[in-house]
Amino acid sequence: MALEYGIQPLKKTLDSKYKAYEKYKKEMTFSNEIKQGLDFLISQSSSFEDFKNKLPLLNLQGDFFTNSGKLKKICHL
Repeated sequence: MALEYGIQPLKKTLDSKYKAYEKYKKEMTFSNEIKQGLDFLISQSSSFEDFKNKLPLLNLQGDFFTNSGKLKKICHL
């Protein structure tokens, strides 16, 4: 009936929103959220010490056992 009056059925709108949400969920996995947060934190930190001090702001904890200066472990609190 909606098509007779030139109105799009509501179902199509809901389907497209659902598909967009499903795409978002696939892109925003937990690890991707952490990576994005870390990238932001790195860009906002003036030093490695500053970075380590800001990790709790993202509910993250770092265990920094360095071997050749490499970061070994970051855990979610």
